[in-house]
Amino acid sequence: AAGSRRSGPIVLDEDEKADPFTPHVVVRLAGLKAAADLNGKFALILRFLPEKGRYEVGLHPGGEKKAVQLGNMELLPSYEEVSVLRDRLGHPGVSAAVVRPALRRLDELNMSAEVLAETKIGKVVNEVGRTFAGVHDIAELAKRLVWRWRDMFRQAQAQEQAQLAAPAQVRAKPTPAVKAPAAAQVAPAPATRSSSSSSAPPPRGSRLAAPALAAAPAAAAP
Repeated sequence: AAGSRRSGPIVLDEDEKADPFTPHVVVRLAGLKAAADLNGKFALILRFLPEKGRYEVGLHPGGEKKAVQLGNMELLPSYEEVSVLRDRLGHPGVSAAVVRPALRRLDELNMSAEVLAETKIGKVVNEVGRTFAGVHDIAELAKRLVWRWRDMFRQAQAQEQAQLAAPAQVRAKPTPAVKAPAAAQVAPAPATRSSSSSSAPPPRGSRLAAPALAAAPAAAAP
């Protein structure tokens, strides 16, 4: 009876359900001492081995299986993980056994439009759907992913265009002229008279200076 309980499915509690190291997740191996040459290599988690307290992973590329501890695995940024899955799906002669877990993992990932554009994963998944058109579950999952990513990419493009158009509209809007209130208008200052240019009549008996522009002398009579 004990053996049957041990071989049955493992029931996870709420905390264990949030474990990010689940099957199909791509990780990077690190901190290995006995197999230091594997450090930095990519691997896909296959399952947890409770009797060993380790995770069984498949190396990428190649698929060689290894049992590693939790502390020897590192999660990848979205861009790196999608790139690995893209390479697996795009490998010539890829099998359904490789395609299924890769598509399921892509379905779980919450990637951005930037990752979609940079990795071109949509093009690869679309081609996989055509190649496996006769395998219903693969074809349907591939089609659903492509449609979802296409809608997400279009929405991201629309938002970007709206953000670019907003500053242009602000610049094109004319600014109304502002008139100063009447009280703020300053009247021109009256001209001041200098002692040299006074218009007061000269004293009687004094001579006037010749004007700067004298009139031409009258012509002599014949």
